[in-house]
Amino acid sequence: MYKILYMLFGYLFMGLGIAGFYLPLLPGVLFLILAAYCFMRCSPKYYNRIINNKLYGSYVKNFIEYKIIPRQVKIIIITFIWTFSGLSMFYFFNANMMIARVLSLLIAIISTIIVISANNE
Repeated sequence: MYKILYMLFGYLFMGLGIAGFYLPLLPGVLFLILAAYCFMRCSPKYYNRIINNKLYGSYVKNFIEYKIIPRQVKIIIITFIWTFSGLSMFYFFNANMMIARVLSLLIAIISTIIVISANNE
């Protein structure tokens, strides 16, 4: 039963992670890290697919195994998080969408905390 739940959440986070590369509101790598955690518990095949990806695999693997994000990458990630979250909160959503603004702010805060808490390389 747990394997099925981990697999479902893994697919959900993987989809959100891929969408995050194209949508400014979603932090793509964060969701891919969550997907990798889920797949690590239920499917080594999909876990290996994530950590062996040319674009983001090394970052996901280093974070999961060693809690490492290079300082330069941290700066880039945090800059993108707040730039696009700010755009989302104040430009893309009209005044009637307060819940979307709060959600965007919460995702930005949580993502920033996760990035800052990781060790430097």
